[in-house]
Amino acid sequence: MGDRPATDWEARFQASREPQVKVLEKSFAGIPAGARMLVVTPRIVDAEVCEIAPGAVVAAATLRQRLAARHGAEYACPVTTGIALRVVAERSYLRL
Repeated sequence: MGDRPATDWEARFQASREPQVKVLEKSFAGIPAGARMLVVTPRIVDAEVCEIAPGAVVAAATLRQRLAARHGAEYACPVTTGIALRVVAERSYLRL
């Protein structure tokens, strides 16, 4: 696909960020202003995904609820959760 370099999924996974809980100043993605929202990392998403039994299906909304509860938030960011799920999935695929 053109001259675009391949994404380094391992580097994205290993990025040294910590999850953050932020109080929203304004509503965002259906989350009301004033709510405590978890900004996830690929590491915590990976840990949560590893808790899912083989063959089980967990909706992304349920995954976000679990992550938020584990980190003292009311919501988990749907945007960063989606990105982190992609990183986790791509990294896992490359390890096959």
